Amino acid sequence: MRVARLHGVADLRISDEPAPAAGPGTSLVKVTAVGICGSDLHWWAEGGIGDAVLTRPLVPGHEAAGILDSGPGRGGRVAIDPAITCGTCRACRSGYRNLCTRILFAGHGSQDGAMREYLTWPSDLLHPLPDALTDADGAMLEPLGVAIHAAGLGHLRLGGSAVVAGCGPIGLLLIQVLRAAGAAWVAAFDPLPHRREAAVRLGADLAADPAHAGISANPVRAGISADRPVPRSPPSCAS
Repeated sequence: MRVARLHGVADLRISDEPAPAAGPGTSLVKVTAVGICGSDLHWWAEGGIGDAVLTRPLVPGHEAAGILDSGPGRGGRVAIDPAITCGTCRACRSGYRNLCTRILFAGHGSQDGAMREYLTWPSDLLHPLPDALTDADGAMLEPLGVAIHAAGLGHLRLGGSAVVAGCGPIGLLLIQVLRAAGAAWVAAFDPLPHRREAAVRLGADLAADPAHAGISANPVRAGISADRPVPRSPPSCAS
């Protein structure tokens, strides 16, 4: 099978390796879609992220979907949960698996990720995809989970307002999540014009450059001429 391994800063090599075999509690997955996260770009450009550094050639990629190639569900499409938790540390036992102290995360540290044709992964972390979702949609479920978590931390009130700082993929997903959660008014800020335009297209009422966010900034607004002034405050209390 073909595998993409990062050997060093800006040193990504495609090679052939034997396909893995599924063991107890795991399934073999043929990878069909992988997203490129900002963390993958850090690994590429810096050889690490935070306190994790490249110590051996690493397969990147943690936003992925594929087709089961083994087991009773063979042929079914799945989204891959990239976080393998220990289940025994205090955080796991308390229901906070995302804070597992011994977590193994795809494409990070010592755990190879999904930029390969096949991988084996814990069967309970493979989630069936409905026909209405494409494989690319399945790969997007991981960043969507980040946006949903962010919205939850914001404690948005129904009919309330929100501000999203940064309109990259997570920010754009967050705008849509906020709308689905009942936000009546959403403002977004990003220095890049194409991202501001995407923010309005995906549900923001207003999108402005944070360097020029005053009343005469001529931001992008949904259904409003850029020549009209920006409202000084949203129609409901900010959350």
